[in-house]
Amino acid sequence: MKRYLKTGIFVALAIAGAAFIVYGIASGQAVAVLNKAIRICMECIGIG
Repeated sequence: MKRYLKTGIFVALAIAGAAFIVYGIASGQAVAVLNKAIRICMECIGIG
């Protein structure tokens, strides 16, 4: 595979990933994910 094609695919996927992260933060999903992560960690160590 040509180097420019690999680079293009990488850039396209990086931009798509960044767009999804921005969309998730803008729609308030970051707080929901953080709350779930805290809950899972508390259950793992036996507090929750």
